[in-house]
Amino acid sequence: MSERSTDSRASERLPLLHALDEPDGDPQTQQASSPQTRSRSTSPIRRIAPVLLIIPVAVIHRFTIGLCVTTTLRILQSIACEIWYHLNDPTAFPSGDIPYQSCTRPEVDQYCSAIISIMSCISSVGSIVAYSFATYLANRYGRRPVLSTMLAFYALSLSSFLAAQFTHGWTQLALLISTILCGVVGDERAFIFMITSPLYANLVTHLCRTVWLSKIAGCAALGGALSTTIGGSITAHAHNTTTVYMVAILSLAVTFSYTLIVIPETFPLESRQQLLAGKRRSSSTQGDTEDPTESVTATALPKNLFGRLKSSLSIALEPFRILSPTYNMLTGKRNWRLVYCAAHIFVVSLAEGYAMVAAILYFSTQYMYTPAQTGYVLTLSTLAGTVALTVLVPFAVDMLKPLYNPKASTGCQASSSAEEERGIPSSSALTEDTETRTLQETADDPSKTSDHLDVHIAVASWFIEAMSYLLIAFLHSFFAQMAGECYIMQLPLHVC
Repeated sequence: MSERSTDSRASERLPLLHALDEPDGDPQTQQASSPQTRSRSTSPIRRIAPVLLIIPVAVIHRFTIGLCVTTTLRILQSIACEIWYHLNDPTAFPSGDIPYQSCTRPEVDQYCSAIISIMSCISSVGSIVAYSFATYLANRYGRRPVLSTMLAFYALSLSSFLAAQFTHGWTQLALLISTILCGVVGDERAFIFMITSPLYANLVTHLCRTVWLSKIAGCAALGGALSTTIGGSITAHAHNTTTVYMVAILSLAVTFSYTLIVIPETFPLESRQQLLAGKRRSSSTQGDTEDPTESVTATALPKNLFGRLKSSLSIALEPFRILSPTYNMLTGKRNWRLVYCAAHIFVVSLAEGYAMVAAILYFSTQYMYTPAQTGYVLTLSTLAGTVALTVLVPFAVDMLKPLYNPKASTGCQASSSAEEERGIPSSSALTEDTETRTLQETADDPSKTSDHLDVHIAVASWFIEAMSYLLIAFLHSFFAQMAGECYIMQLPLHVC
């Protein structure tokens, strides 16, 4: 495995693509590129910071996913009922219309639980594979086409699920499988990671990444909060289960067009070519053959079937390879940050998923909450998380940053100038940074400043959320419990 470079061009203190975007010092190249830069900066859309343009995509995508959740659960129960009768008693309902009372059998509930469990497992594992291939394709063809493709596949998934409601038997099962496979490509986790990891990491410096990632997570949570209420209202007023899917597909079509027209390409062709060229040079000079994606990216795919399968498997397993700690020759230590972060996300996701379900069951069994009251609880908890992620976390980072790094500047405002169109600092800022880099090398090290701050915020969020669940256990009135829900902000999952 190749060692990470400690050169300033590869430092985490600048956007990841800054080293690729720096001019080589050729005056003709700079003069040739300046008119293009000026023309982009005069566009009304280009005057808006790219980090702000990406937020609506995350919000609408999260809104679309949550829009169909409650309706999907009801339809899955109906599909499980039809599958059970088709396999066990096909002559019971020849017309295919099964009354709701006949679907209350325990065997049907087991089929429904099995379908949901299978879909969840495939979605979880598939999101890792989908993100791996999405990253691989983005490095070859750009990030905007990949985002558009993921949106198109998710729209196809909803269309297949919509068509499955009007079919029966094996055709319905085939459409359900198509729904799962297409949904994996446009999975929420893979899509959000595709936005936050490559795009935001390239658009902002490391000291501002926590702020902007928190903001986009909060805005996406707001989309989820609105979707559950609006989706249920659409189904209730339309008196059918198809309208909400038509609305979701329409919103995906709007997002697809917005992505193609408005979202800038943060990884242009020249940068991709330089990245591939750098990987080829690194592979030839260092003889590094341990990175499967580098060898696949730098050279053509093998022609034989076995070689193609091996290359595809290497790409799919890339996230697990990245988790392995890298060795720093200067310090003589290994970097375990990604391993700790992965363990953090796994444990917090497991705990939060169980805790929220347990809280809902507790309210329903002990205090006889109605479905409307349960919806209020979920909505209020999501809104509290939205406020915390979009307001409280950025405010805390801005206020606490001087304590961890006195020389760091406060505030992370989005820039829309031509020179900082993609989050690259201005020339004066780069000059000042170069002159003072040696003095600030230790203070500005991400592992000693922003990472420490992120860890402390995550630990504080663990404590606040744990205490909120304990507080709710001692509250007995509905309004007091609603107030306690405001402290369940679901921060640990988003802060890492």
